[in-house]
Amino acid sequence: MCVSNTPTKYFHSHFTFGELLTLLSLEKTLKKAEYLLNILKTNYYNMNLEKKYIKLSPFIIICIIMSYTIFSFIFIENFVTIHTYLALLCIGINVLIYLKNFDWGITFTGIVLILGLFNLVVFFTDIENFSIGFFVNLPNGKTEIKTPKIRLAVLFILSLYWFLNRRIFLKKIRQFIN
Repeated sequence: MCVSNTPTKYFHSHFTFGELLTLLSLEKTLKKAEYLLNILKTNYYNMNLEKKYIKLSPFIIICIIMSYTIFSFIFIENFVTIHTYLALLCIGINVLIYLKNFDWGITFTGIVLILGLFNLVVFFTDIENFSIGFFVNLPNGKTEIKTPKIRLAVLFILSLYWFLNRRIFLKKIRQFIN
């Protein structure tokens, strides 16, 4: 390869035909490599985004249920309880936490689901329906102990949440305790 060292306005280079073919093939190879790298970066970003969407699924289910509940209260004239207002407040706070820090948002979703499991916050239009509670009779025969009522639909969502997000939840709770 011969390169001219003349001090002119333009850079002159003299290449043989074989050298030009080599340079063109290298340029094509570099372009292909750059193209593949961009695809990998895009797929990695989309993969992380898809994982986040999967981890958000329990929260999205809660939001859909609350949307139906609000729609029902507006158009079907059901009454709103303090438990429903608390659920709405928790979801609003949860959205703000998700915007600030995704992992803490996931953790707060778990806490809200635990509150919903025991009917402390209510996502559904009905409070008492579809809740299961147990009674334990003590040996004296006069005293009965009631367990808190557990909402089965929220138990299902909490199971899905635990399956998807248990590592993040436990990590953040341990971080909060320490």
